[in-house]
Amino acid sequence: MIKEAGEEIVITPAEWGTQEVTYYEKEDGTKIEIEKANFLQGFETVEIKAASAKWEMSEKLPDCKSNNPDDCRYWCYKPVPAEFKTMPVEKLQSDAKVNKIRVPGIIKTYIRKVMVKRPSTKVIKTVPEYKTITKTNLVRDARTEEVIVPAVYRSVAKQVLVKKGGLSSWKAVDCSLIDNTPLPINWDFSSATLNDGAKKIIDA
Repeated sequence: MIKEAGEEIVITPAEWGTQEVTYYEKEDGTKIEIEKANFLQGFETVEIKAASAKWEMSEKLPDCKSNNPDDCRYWCYKPVPAEFKTMPVEKLQSDAKVNKIRVPGIIKTYIRKVMVKRPSTKVIKTVPEYKTITKTNLVRDARTEEVIVPAVYRSVAKQVLVKKGGLSSWKAVDCSLIDNTPLPINWDFSSATLNDGAKKIIDA
């Protein structure tokens, strides 16, 4: 068994959906407009001086026989008419007023996420796991055994010195070289052993 039986917690996530929500971006309201007063252009005659009267002396009568200028004259109460003047005027045709105009609001929507199903957890049982393995069992422990190996013999012929030899006479020889010329011997790299080519040159 490589894994014992146990329990696992399985988490089920929440499920989400969408919902369209309506809201007022701008509420309904009222707009006020002022309408100005209207006037008509016209003319009006007004009295600038009221009517009155004054005393005046009459002219001399034409049939007066007197030479005195004050004779044949009399005082009269003479009316003085009123004075009038025509002036431009503006007459109110319609008075100013306030108009209320309804302004509709602006309705918009937005999308929001809503939880359709809440998250949950549950515990489940897990089964054990097994694996087949191979192992080596000791059948017999190591030990020492002594084995006798028989000797092997072979017959050979060998020469035996019966009598030692030796030099019977000496003779001097000239060992000087005829030409003192160095031999063209090349050594192998990093070696002090004569190669075959060098040996042939020496022999010659």
